Amino acid sequence: MAAQVLFSFSSFAASAPAVAEKFDTAQSLDGQIDFNQNAKPFIKGIIDKLRRIDDYVVDTELTTWPGNKANPKIQGGKYFFKKQQRVRVEVTTKGPKNGSVLVKNEDGQVKAKGGPALLGITVNLHEDSDLLNLADGSNVLHSDFLTQMERLSKDLSQGQKAIVTSEPSPYKDHHVWVLEMKEGEAPFSDKALHMRVLLNSSNGIPESIIKFKDGKIFSKIVVRNAQLNSGLADALFNL
Repeated sequence: MAAQVLFSFSSFAASAPAVAEKFDTAQSLDGQIDFNQNAKPFIKGIIDKLRRIDDYVVDTELTTWPGNKANPKIQGGKYFFKKQQRVRVEVTTKGPKNGSVLVKNEDGQVKAKGGPALLGITVNLHEDSDLLNLADGSNVLHSDFLTQMERLSKDLSQGQKAIVTSEPSPYKDHHVWVLEMKEGEAPFSDKALHMRVLLNSSNGIPESIIKFKDGKIFSKIVVRNAQLNSGLADALFNL
């Protein structure tokens, strides 16, 4: 029961749908932007680049549009990663779970500690516990950049198709590669679009991951304030 109180992660309903970016359309951008129709070498290059990152910390925001509900659900957190699959997540979403902390250390032990409203209760969790699943169904401990891109590479070997822009596209104050994942066989329908990933053109970090279901946006992860290779202390990954 204590584990249920601490995690799953906090969420709240936003007052209005949070989709506004030009890349948030639920239709493929192929035809509007020049795409390379074979993104497999590109994904391999991104994976190689991410493997050279020793640690990082980012602010993340996950928005989901469950079912036919008009108002999205939003989950926020600060995500720390260090090699040997060490992870730390600090819940920043408003609500009783705000300030809760989750860590996975080098030995694979997973602990969660409640924030001030939960009296700092600490519990042990299994790495694959359903309590660690985010609103989009993904496990927060398996959501680091490298694991996500390796998962896309595996999807290609199982029949999905990936395309990537021939050149980086303007995004906010910099440029990103736009990667699209599709399911099924050509010619693709609008419902074939499975995922769109925007990757920083300089460091390869995924800055936005948008998932689609049945031709509609299902979830969107936004990454901000990335700090790479800052020498995160080992103590951060212990409770």
